[in-house]
Amino acid sequence: FLRTFADARHVSYDALSASAVLDAHEQTHGARVLPRYRFDRAEVIVGVDADFLGTWISPVEYTAGYRSGRVLDGDTARLSYHVQLESRMSLTGAKADHRLPVAPADAGLVLKHLADRVARLAGTVSASAVDLPGPPPVAPAFLDEVAGRLWTARTRSLVVCGIEDIGLQVVCNTINHTLGAYGPTIDLDRPS
Repeated sequence: FLRTFADARHVSYDALSASAVLDAHEQTHGARVLPRYRFDRAEVIVGVDADFLGTWISPVEYTAGYRSGRVLDGDTARLSYHVQLESRMSLTGAKADHRLPVAPADAGLVLKHLADRVARLAGTVSASAVDLPGPPPVAPAFLDEVAGRLWTARTRSLVVCGIEDIGLQVVCNTINHTLGAYGPTIDLDRPS
């Protein structure tokens, strides 16, 4: 078909793309890889418009990991804490311990405010703090609590973002790096 018509071109479209995650990891880690998110190892999970139990990247794998982190019976009882910030009700949001509806235009701002709070807990300055145009669109006390839980569980925490924006994915990577999640809950050595 392409040889028959001179002006024809092949176009690929992915309705559920993860290219922003790939491009952000290329910027922050030097390799365009889709990391393996280890929900099974996370004690605190924050999802920002990432329906990881429904449609985001690898929901079957993520559901199995998420479920193994939320077992209340037997000798290995444990319950991860999950906060979901999203613009619409998703399967993941329905399973969250705390779900907060956030307008699509405000989700990135919430993520930047979260990054700023985590950076302050780490004693560093957040690069995203420069871009904060005003107060967060959610209760500041709530963001303080979430940042505190993430910081307390650092290396056992995980923040995922489903927004197709490279800049916001870089902010998400920065939060996870500050928390020490790369290695324990985010595997780049064996990418997805």
